[in-house]
Amino acid sequence: MGSSNDSPIVHMNKDIFGDEYIEYLEKEQMYDLLEHKELSVTVISLYIRFLYEKVVCTRKLSNKYSFLSPHKMSMWKLDPDNVKKYIVDMFLGNIESDKLFLAPYNSGAHWVLFAINAVSEVIYYLDPVHGNYSNHPEIKTMLDT
Repeated sequence: MGSSNDSPIVHMNKDIFGDEYIEYLEKEQMYDLLEHKELSVTVISLYIRFLYEKVVCTRKLSNKYSFLSPHKMSMWKLDPDNVKKYIVDMFLGNIESDKLFLAPYNSGAHWVLFAINAVSEVIYYLDPVHGNYSNHPEIKTMLDT
């Protein structure tokens, strides 16, 4: 991996986040991962791809779990209307299943995870540093779709 042209290209299947696209893993992102620095949205996406393939697919759990794209969720402050549309479309596309949506979100300081059951309208907030959900009013606005 000498230059950016050598970056691994990873195909992201439409089944993972609702869109098909290509991820490029840069060597700086790999160094950040190895040095325990804050993870980029690309690294989070690739980890979700791994979870999707190795856990969700192999155990036939796609009717129980789905993921919301960290790329789309991170666009909240720049384009809230499109993020809301994405979330609503993902929920409506799975309205007949009692699915848990896992939505990683970078609150600006670190990554948090929302586990959302759209049918029962329950949202779980998981924060590795025990932060308070009420400290992030933009998140409540984002998920009150």
